[in-house]
Amino acid sequence: MQRRSVLKILCVAQFLTAGVGRAAVSTVEGKTPHRPNGPHALFTVFVDTLIPADDESPAASELGVAKKMLDTINRSASLKALYSEGLKWLDRTAHQMHTKNFIDLEEPQRVDIISLAEKADHASVQRKFFREMRDWAMELYYSHPDTWSSFGQLHPPQPVGYFNYSSAPEKT
Repeated sequence: MQRRSVLKILCVAQFLTAGVGRAAVSTVEGKTPHRPNGPHALFTVFVDTLIPADDESPAASELGVAKKMLDTINRSASLKALYSEGLKWLDRTAHQMHTKNFIDLEEPQRVDIISLAEKADHASVQRKFFREMRDWAMELYYSHPDTWSSFGQLHPPQPVGYFNYSSAPEKT
């Protein structure tokens, strides 16, 4: 069984119990990675390394996950600081390990660097960046309707006919 399949099963289990799936970094054999460009390309590649496309579901960037995150990051001084420090760490580590920018690395090399952030000390910037951005990206990705069919969910987790499933409950 492929790692992505196992991750989907775990995600579905958490998603159906009102949680958001947590996934590790994975890759799909034979797929050419999407290389975004522009001022936030590094962040987009980071998010797509966390949630790459596979045979059943799109990459995070194809659903606008990084863009949604960036829109919020740009409105928050604390998130901007974490974003900036996290991206600096990714590129610095890529240069130390491979003498290349993070965005220019092959996916297995990017996965190795992200794994270092995941395993870093809990108080470190890279660990906080990894955890915050991964959890947030997973929430945005797996709440998007285009991902539901990849794990057998054909409708919102609420009962069919609940029209406001994507909105917070209204105060009464």
